[in-house]
Amino acid sequence: MAPFITKSIEAIETGNTLEIVLKSSKPVEVQETKPPFQAEVPKSIPSKNKEDAVGANDKLAFALDNRHLAGKSVSIANDKNITINGKVVGLDAPFVIVQTEAGPTIKVPLEKVSL
Repeated sequence: MAPFITKSIEAIETGNTLEIVLKSSKPVEVQETKPPFQAEVPKSIPSKNKEDAVGANDKLAFALDNRHLAGKSVSIANDKNITINGKVVGLDAPFVIVQTEAGPTIKVPLEKVSL
């Protein structure tokens, strides 16, 4: 009886099914069969978005490291030599969220922000 119970438990844990064969005057033989179809676990698609590549722990560390920026007035230099002024309203690694004086809220890489 013990082999039957252990094989039954193993089948439940692995998702296999059991086939029981009864023979006269012999102990019960248990044969394992695999299910006909095993679903494949989909592989994660690597994201091209820089923000999606940052994990929760990294976001937390980024927020703690840059908490001194909260509520500060900052200026942002872009590639067209235009300076944009605004106020830091949030942090979302690897970006600083800035409410511009013109109105829109933008995400800016930390290296582009200056106090």
